[in-house]
Amino acid sequence: MTSAEGALRGAPPPITVAITNFDGEQVLPDLLAAVAALRHPVEEVLLVDDASQDRSLEVVAAEDLEVRVVVMEENSGPGPVRNRALREARTPWVLQLDNDARPLPDCLDELVEVMQAHPDAAAVQARAVFQDRQDTIHYAGADLHYVGIPIVRDFHCPLAEASEEPVPRDSFQALALLVDREKLLAAGGYDPRFFFYAEDSDLAHRLRLLGHELWLAPLALVVHGEGTPGLSQRGASYPSRRVFFLTRNRWFLLLKCYRWRTLVLAAPGIALYELAWLVLACGRRGFWAYVRGRWDLVRQLGGVLRDRGTVQRGRVLNDRDLLRADDIIFLPHLSSGSWAARGQRLLNSGLRGWWHCVRRWVG
Repeated sequence: MTSAEGALRGAPPPITVAITNFDGEQVLPDLLAAVAALRHPVEEVLLVDDASQDRSLEVVAAEDLEVRVVVMEENSGPGPVRNRALREARTPWVLQLDNDARPLPDCLDELVEVMQAHPDAAAVQARAVFQDRQDTIHYAGADLHYVGIPIVRDFHCPLAEASEEPVPRDSFQALALLVDREKLLAAGGYDPRFFFYAEDSDLAHRLRLLGHELWLAPLALVVHGEGTPGLSQRGASYPSRRVFFLTRNRWFLLLKCYRWRTLVLAAPGIALYELAWLVLACGRRGFWAYVRGRWDLVRQLGGVLRDRGTVQRGRVLNDRDLLRADDIIFLPHLSSGSWAARGQRLLNSGLRGWWHCVRRWVG
């Protein structure tokens, strides 16, 4: 029996807080203060820096909190940084935090409580609220739509109206995540090929295919900041690099993780979404980013298909049991009468209808 399994019968194991950092000079002081204020005991604070170009390391050195720093040789994206943290951590459980996530003092207590209650859990996610609207939910876990994108739960929902009961999820965002490091490493960790976006959806889906559970701890709250400049979406901003990664990485996930039968049966829905995504990308002046994303998918196709073999050999659950067709929200707060809102409703209706027709035959 591992120490993590033993923790489910008594006291939890020691926990490492592992911070993923890239150019976090402005946000690290608040994050480190929040980590120091966590009520649950922490064995070690580990910061893995993704070759930052700012004063991040000086900021960490100036703080009172003792932090072990590991520096990546080159900027490789959050997935490899999180993998390095999992390998460097000396404890069975690791709280992975992005540098723009600020956990509230009882966040870790709530995450540990849910992890202890569910022996088959590989990860428990905190609920994130917006930094400038802390009464509004940004992330509350996710499930995976059959077209290959996360269905973010309680997106822009008032915090006061959301349930406080822990719930199972089939996907997660790795913003603030308590994980069983052995289970994540055994699953292969985060795929470095993704660089940015969907690397967490990919790992979450592979964990579920292996039979591990994922949970949301709704009372574990983190305040979510502005994300990564030039990549994260905030307000009307939609960077072209984001279009590139969304275009490419969704297909990385589809081709690695879905059975061929699923891809064939779901093809009309996937094609409909692809058309809608192309229209949206063009509307955001991202046509050439879309083209580059498709080309890079072709360029890396051989490696993706090799990885596919490993994923398919190890799976124990069916696509039918994990994939969903709940509504996709491209843009929140659309006027109900706008053409964009009508298009969104029409798209969701078509995707939902097709999945209803073919789901019974999905393997």
